[in-house]
Formats: sequence, C-alpha cells, structure tokens
Amino acid sequence: MSVRLIRVRVTHDGRAVEDLIFDTPPTLAKLAATAGPAAFIVSVHWPDGPLEAETAGVPALAE
Repeated sequence: MSVRLIRVRVTHDGRAVEDLIFDTPPTLAKLAATAGPAAFIVSVHWPDGPLEAETAGVPALAE
C-alpha cells in the first residue's frame, strides 16, 4: 500500500511558490499554521480516487 500525498502550492509574494506536502487532507487551520496566515493557495494536487479513510468499511471501494 502506498502513501497518497496531497500537495498544496502556496505563495507569499505572488512570484515564488512553495510546495507543502501532507499525508492527510489538511484543515484550513493546519494550512495557516504551516504556511502562515498571509500565504495564498495557488493550487492543490489531490491523488486520484478516494482516500482510504473515505473507503473504510465500504468493500466495493476498497482495493
């Protein structure tokens, strides 16, 4: 089983970007704590398909 990482790309100045990597979906509070409250979210890369927590107990969706 592989870890499915979520990448959130942020900027503070509109020019340079920073990639933040999470192994679980981050809350807005976690994003603000990690990137800082003045950061702007540029993009979010979410892995294809549902995360394991979303398929727990649903045999048709579990791999």
